[in-house]
Amino acid sequence: MRMTRSLLIISAAWLAIGGCEKSPSRGPEGRLSEATQLAIRSEISRARDSQTIVLIEESHSKKCLQFGYKNLWVDLPCQPLSADELSRAESVMGRFGIPKETRPAPILDGTTVLMTSFQKFLGDDLELAVRVAEAVFREVYLFPPDVQLQFTRIE
Repeated sequence: MRMTRSLLIISAAWLAIGGCEKSPSRGPEGRLSEATQLAIRSEISRARDSQTIVLIEESHSKKCLQFGYKNLWVDLPCQPLSADELSRAESVMGRFGIPKETRPAPILDGTTVLMTSFQKFLGDDLELAVRVAEAVFREVYLFPPDVQLQFTRIE
């Protein structure tokens, strides 16, 4: 429950400070480059091992996905998604059995808002986490295989 609350607070904070902006989608479905897959695997593994949260985002568009510590909690907030991205996310996340849920979440000013996101514990399955990240960036956001991602760990 504490993890869910932390991820919801972070998701709400993104919205409050203007993160995850919308921009045109690019690229066909497919795999990310080996270097990008390796970077994602490494950062998710480090977050898991250090029990932190890792925010993975494309730096220009701010399109993002986050993974939490302990049991690899995945979180894809729905609010910043365009209608087309949301439709693709429902299909992609459904394929992985990751449900879309709406929950109350506190934001920076102390008020509570309803946040909708795709969230699920992935257990210790690092490879599944990498496949989910790859599918989100390629099939939901439509980035090219060589997309440049940045990683931010949040304690």
